[in-house]
Amino acid sequence: MLTFNQILQRIRQVTLSHNQVRNYYYGKPTDFLTDKTTQYVSVFLQDDGGSLNISSKIRTNKFKLFVLDLVNVSDDTLLNSQDVQSDCLAIAEDLIALLDDDAFSDWALLSDNNFEFLFEEFADMVGGVVVDITIRTPYTKDRCSVPV
Repeated sequence: MLTFNQILQRIRQVTLSHNQVRNYYYGKPTDFLTDKTTQYVSVFLQDDGGSLNISSKIRTNKFKLFVLDLVNVSDDTLLNSQDVQSDCLAIAEDLIALLDDDAFSDWALLSDNNFEFLFEEFADMVGGVVVDITIRTPYTKDRCSVPV
């Protein structure tokens, strides 16, 4: 059974293996986007709770995966924003494919992953996509292993 930390570590490794991703952060994007040291394309992973299903022996961990890049502010800012969103969606699709690799037999990525486009101004003008992902792992309700 994977621990929460092992799940986070695997997502980090998979994300940073993508050649277009320059930075990976865990936490709320607003904690990092106000810092002018962020290099783009950046991926931010924010946990979004989860559940333990005792009858089906499954734990789910929900996350929001943000893929963001700089938007060139100019006369064509809207067009530039659309280009950035398109590129970030392609990177997010790559990451979903990598996270859903059959080599990971100890977890399953749920097949339905909703996304929405973003265009925000923080310290930088950024655009991109946020994808809701859910990772399912076995949950063994083993009272014998509880340190009581």
